[in-house]
Amino acid sequence: MQWGDEGKGKIVDILTPRHDAVVRFNGGANAGHTVVAGGQRFAMHLLPSGILTPDTLSVIGNGVVVDPAQLLKELAAVSEHDAAATSRLRISSRAHVVMPWHKDSDRALETFLSGQAQDRKIGTTGRGIGPCYADRAGRATAIRMGDLLEPEALRESVTMIAALKTAQIGALDAQNPPYDPAAVLTEYLGYGEQLRDCITDTTYLLHDLDREGKRLLLEGANAALLDVDHGTFPYVTSSNSSALGIPAGTGLPPPGRRSGDRRGQGLRHPGRVRPLPHRAGQRDRQRPSREGARIRHHDRPASPLRLARPGGSALFHDAERRLERRTHALRRPRGP
Repeated sequence: MQWGDEGKGKIVDILTPRHDAVVRFNGGANAGHTVVAGGQRFAMHLLPSGILTPDTLSVIGNGVVVDPAQLLKELAAVSEHDAAATSRLRISSRAHVVMPWHKDSDRALETFLSGQAQDRKIGTTGRGIGPCYADRAGRATAIRMGDLLEPEALRESVTMIAALKTAQIGALDAQNPPYDPAAVLTEYLGYGEQLRDCITDTTYLLHDLDREGKRLLLEGANAALLDVDHGTFPYVTSSNSSALGIPAGTGLPPPGRRSGDRRGQGLRHPGRVRPLPHRAGQRDRQRPSREGARIRHHDRPASPLRLARPGGSALFHDAERRLERRTHALRRPRGP
């Protein structure tokens, strides 16, 4: 697929009955897949196109940025056709949330860029996808789906972020009203409650399905030439929409490296030499407890033995052989 509009949604819908799960791995509500079922047209922006297929699980992976209001709107439309659709949906607790300031930032930046001597606007949908991915990379101002289930942690984050975004976006658009943290908190906690039963650790879920030999269909939101790294930059989307986005957007190993071809060295520390601080718990980041800080349920590091290892077992076997040869070379007696 190139830029889209070639019927990706229809193809996914046709292939879905042959699979046990359909997994969205990138993008957000900027995508649009149209599916016709029972003579009725459904526009899927966030829901996997296979949501209308009974007995098939639909998964929104960690690489997707989720607009909860849009997702609930789609679920309501689909549920009128199939009341059990929501029970087949799983949403990654690690997926990032599109907040009101992301949409405002998207529109304000496009307006600013279009007013330059040379029109430099990207032509976004204005749905906050790029700014949400930017906050994901920035980390401190990011909110994930799992956060919507933790009122105290969400309150702390929203209060800080709302003040910052009011200042940042106000610099681009003086007419943009300040954000009310209490209103935003109430709205998004409500979304979390409505989606509570769907939010889970999809990385572990997908690894379990893969280990059981289930057939997984990976669905991208956009076509290959919109890939942020390998597409027609800068007129691309904000994520890896090609097959390269599958491992990062789902936690699954690359194709051809699954089910038995995953071997690696387990590490005691999950990528750091000190315990991870917890936003709502341990506040003293300079003096972490000996036992380590608590980690929210959606922050637990995935086991290195379960994650993708590019090259699979062959990579580690090659490394072992190289290390063995080097060790033998060092042990050789030197001449006089």
